[in-house]
Amino acid sequence: MRMDWVDFDRWFSPLPWGSPILDSLIQRAVPSPDDRIDFEALDHPLRGLSVGEDELQARLRDYIAADIARRTDDRFSADLGAFFGLLSCYGQLQRLTSLRPESQVRDLDGWWRGFFSFMASGPPDDRLRQLLALSEAGIVRFLGADMWVRAEDGVFRAGGGTSPGVVTATALVEAYQPSPSVRESGSALLRTLDGLEEMLVDGDYSVRTGLLRISPDGRMITAAGLPHPRRFALGAYSTERAVAAFARPRTNAPAFRQNDATARALLATLRLV
Repeated sequence: MRMDWVDFDRWFSPLPWGSPILDSLIQRAVPSPDDRIDFEALDHPLRGLSVGEDELQARLRDYIAADIARRTDDRFSADLGAFFGLLSCYGQLQRLTSLRPESQVRDLDGWWRGFFSFMASGPPDDRLRQLLALSEAGIVRFLGADMWVRAEDGVFRAGGGTSPGVVTATALVEAYQPSPSVRESGSALLRTLDGLEEMLVDGDYSVRTGLLRISPDGRMITAAGLPHPRRFALGAYSTERAVAAFARPRTNAPAFRQNDATARALLATLRLV
């Protein structure tokens, strides 16, 4: 940052996003393009790129190497600050999925969640270095953006929109993580709950994603919009989907706070039985 934060904020706050004056201010305050947050470039780093197979592999290796360099260099601590900023936004915006109409929160539950996961999750540095080594050895080949896979003539063919190259293989390992959805769950318990369909997120003030609507203390919300007196739900299949797997040490992570609230509600319910 080449400008005093107070001065930057005084100019930045009233300017509309995308205006030429704002762009000029950002360029003056942050001279290097690599130090600016470009959400579109981060979300679609290969958009509009059309190159040959070898150039695609080289570009992606450079992209990964640059990412490793920034995340392991103390001079780029602002990247960590951006992460904490996004983390704070994620915790606040998640609550909107149960408080606003679908039209207002669809992007929060879809695009925003995926973008946040891209920025704040992913493999550690040593795994990325191993990926680079596998790519340089020719064992791993990147397909680029808009990847597609087809089963044809007894084999799998895969390619992407960035390069005309096509990969052919006799085996396919599908490693995408499916979106959490009770409707698609294989759990017999979830599928046999009485009135489950009525409890799924289908109301005017929630997102139609197949998640169970729950209150902050974990009670399942009925079709009437009221917390169920005896049914509780936690985890990725609920609208309060804090997952302990992503908790950081000594932060009183949302998953632990949610579990504590649910435990207190359960104990209070048991006292009345």
